[in-house]
Amino acid sequence: MKPDEDNKVLILGATGNFGRKIARGLVAKNIAIIISGRHKEPLLALKKQLSKVAVDACIDILCFDFKKRLSQELLRLRPPLVINASGPFQTADFTTAINCILLGINYIDLADSREYVNDFSILEEQAIKKNCVAITGASTLPCLSSAVLNHYKDEFKTINSLVYGITLGQKTERGLATFKSILSYVGKRFQDVRGISKKVYGWQDLYRQEYPLLGKRWMANCEVPDLDLLPGFFPIKSIRFSAGIESSVSHLGLWFLSWLIRFKFPIKLEKHAEALLNFSHYFDSFGTDTGGMHMLMSGTDHKGNRKNINWFLVAKGGDDLYIPAIPAILLAKKILQEEISETGAIPCMHLISLESYLAELKKLDIHVFSEVSKKF
Repeated sequence: MKPDEDNKVLILGATGNFGRKIARGLVAKNIAIIISGRHKEPLLALKKQLSKVAVDACIDILCFDFKKRLSQELLRLRPPLVINASGPFQTADFTTAINCILLGINYIDLADSREYVNDFSILEEQAIKKNCVAITGASTLPCLSSAVLNHYKDEFKTINSLVYGITLGQKTERGLATFKSILSYVGKRFQDVRGISKKVYGWQDLYRQEYPLLGKRWMANCEVPDLDLLPGFFPIKSIRFSAGIESSVSHLGLWFLSWLIRFKFPIKLEKHAEALLNFSHYFDSFGTDTGGMHMLMSGTDHKGNRKNINWFLVAKGGDDLYIPAIPAILLAKKILQEEISETGAIPCMHLISLESYLAELKKLDIHVFSEVSKKF
C-alpha cells in the first residue's frame, strides 16, 4: 500500500535523535511525511536513509526555521498533523501548538517539562473549538509509565509508593536538547512532590537500582510531568522518579555540579551544555549502549494484603532511543485513520495500551520483566 501523498505529516526537528526515529517509524507504516529543519544537508542525508526503509516512501524536505516561519508554512501546506520533536521544552512556550490549533491542525509534541505539560490544558478550549486534538508529553513519560500503571491498576486498591526511573547506557546517543533539559533542573528545588515532605532537589538523593541483565545503576532525582499527572489518575500516595547514567563518573559528576547550583554558585549549566556533553563522551569506552526503565509499585490489594509489583524494561544495542519515539508514531497513525475522536489539549495518557506499546518494540532488542509478591 502506497502512502497517502495528500496527507503528509510535518515533523519539526526531524534530524534530532527522536525526530529521526519518528520519521523512520512513520515511513515504515507507509505514512507520507515532511521532514523539516534549519539545514538542508542533514535533511538530505536523512531522506536518503529513510528511502531505504520503504520502496514507495513519500518524503518531502522543508528547510526553514519553524520558530520564525511556522504559521506561513502551515497555511501553505495544511498538514493533517504536526509532530514537534524539537526540544528542549523547559524553555519553550506554546507558540508552536497555538499556530497549529488556530488552523485546526492536529498536534503532537514530546515535551518532558513538568511546567509545560501541566500548563498545556490552557489550550483546551481553543482546540475543542477548532475540532482538533493537541497532545503533549508523547514520550516514555507519561505515556509508557501510565500504560504500565493502567495495566496493573486492578491489582491494587491503593499504591502506597511508586518508585521508578530510567537509566541510560553510557554509549547511548545523547542529544544536546535532551542534555539541556536535564541541566535545567540539576541542583534546583522541585515543586512539591506527592508523598515527600522534605525538599527535593534535581540530581540529588542518590541510590543504586538493581536491574535484570544490567546489574546496579546510579539514580538521582529527575523532574518530570508524571510527578503531577500520575497521582491525578491513579491512587498513588507517594511518588518518586529518578534518572541515571551508566558511567559513575558522568552520573556523580552531575551530582557534584548539583551541589554547586544548590549552594547558589554563580554558574548557568545550560550555557555549558555542549562542552559538558562532549566531555561526557570521553567515558563512552567504559560503558555500554544498554539502558533500562524500572517501576516499583507497592501498596495493598482489594483484600487488604500488602502487594509489590516490580516491572523492568531493558533495551540493548542502543534501542532505548526508540522507546520515546513510539507514542508519536502510534498516535500519528490513529489520528490519520480517525481512530482518535477526542478533541482538546491533553497529556499523552490512556491513549496507548501497554500491549500496543510493547508490540511496537518486539522487533527490537528489548526485554521486559515483572515480579509480583504478596504479604498476608
